[in-house]
Amino acid sequence: MAAELGVQSGPRLAPGLRVVSLLPSCTDTVIALGMQHLLVGISHECEGEGVSGLPTCTSNKFDSESMTLADVDAASGSQRNALWGAAFGGLAPKAILLEWGLGCYRTDMAKLKELQPDVVLTQVQEGPQVLSRASMQEALRECLGIQSLHVVHSDPQTMEEVFADMRNIAESMQAGPKGQELELRLRRRVQAVRDCVRGRAAKRVACVQWTDPLYLAGGWVPELISMAGGTDIFATTGGPSIEISDEELVGSEVDVVVFAICGFQMKDTLKEVQKALARWMSMNNPPKASMIATDAVRMFSRPGPLLVDTLEMLVEILHPEAQEYGHRITTGSVYSFRFTRISCTDSGSRNEIRYHTVKNVDIAPIST
Repeated sequence: MAAELGVQSGPRLAPGLRVVSLLPSCTDTVIALGMQHLLVGISHECEGEGVSGLPTCTSNKFDSESMTLADVDAASGSQRNALWGAAFGGLAPKAILLEWGLGCYRTDMAKLKELQPDVVLTQVQEGPQVLSRASMQEALRECLGIQSLHVVHSDPQTMEEVFADMRNIAESMQAGPKGQELELRLRRRVQAVRDCVRGRAAKRVACVQWTDPLYLAGGWVPELISMAGGTDIFATTGGPSIEISDEELVGSEVDVVVFAICGFQMKDTLKEVQKALARWMSMNNPPKASMIATDAVRMFSRPGPLLVDTLEMLVEILHPEAQEYGHRITTGSVYSFRFTRISCTDSGSRNEIRYHTVKNVDIAPIST
């Protein structure tokens, strides 16, 4: 969950407060609070009302666009191990550790120093010794020359921790009452979802976070599935993502498989879904579950206010008869909340993967 490290008296007061967000979910919260006018810098993945044109302070740690999912998974592990090795051996200067360990992305330390923030919202890539939160904050204060700097670390794993994150972010921006108002609005929407699915038969669900290797989402996702009238049959609330085999997933008695591939928009998700379903359809017992592809850029993967939108979308997926929330595909808009149903049918001599949309969009069938 979020934690404000070493808060001291003396920073500039709003509206003169200077805030940098290195994490899209934190930027989502700032926007939901109506405080984006305090942002002076964001990550390259942040977007939303009022942040277009702000200086970007991050970049990807490697060129994932030219890599397969398996390559990305291997590179992520190698990069993390290299960072820990440098920290253990005392081989890297503080600026390098901050560049690679201050957040999920590679941080532009020169740009950060130029912006002179009072508050940095991020997810510290925690580790031993010099990679501890406290050590990283002290290193950042030293490198930027700002002893009153506040660092808010965000790494929630449950919905209660997500709400705590939002409160902490609001308080760090001296907007505590706005944080309370936002939380109340979001909790009302969560309760409305609980009310509309009460008494309905729970669907057995698996949520695919990565397809090669095959990972099922943990953290807040099983909790959202439960709130939406489902049961995650593999992962547990607040727990880690789970690596399983194709055979384990296809052989399970799952009713709905949701593809929420981390950081993927619908077009890229469908490409990976096609590969996964081609493997599964070639097995002796092809899946009978309902298959759902989602746009996971804004849904599922950003633990902030948008998780309530994700919850409402899950209700449409699991219990479409219960409530219409309008999460439909809209071509060309990054703000679309999107999902599509997929059916797998055996048409004689070949297996066929056919996409059926639930919302007014035609997607051509793909044969294997």
